[in-house]
Amino acid sequence: MNGYKIVRFDAGTLPAQDVVLTLSGIKLSVNDPTCKAVENQLVCKIGNVTAQTGYVLPARGVVVEAEYKRPGSATVYKLATD
Repeated sequence: MNGYKIVRFDAGTLPAQDVVLTLSGIKLSVNDPTCKAVENQLVCKIGNVTAQTGYVLPARGVVVEAEYKRPGSATVYKLATD
């Protein structure tokens, strides 16, 4: 996994629903069928991540943004790397 970094999304104490990771960068590279090229980004529609678990994605050349919801809430949460 030379040159790759690990992107990890942890749900925390509550499940995370409709998780979408958006990867930006130069020479993006992942090996995950949930990730599709959309313009100059990769969009990974992860779906649901159960409480106390995480999703791991080896990636190269990325800045990552995440969107997700919590059960029973219409709020869409957003996270981003710097």
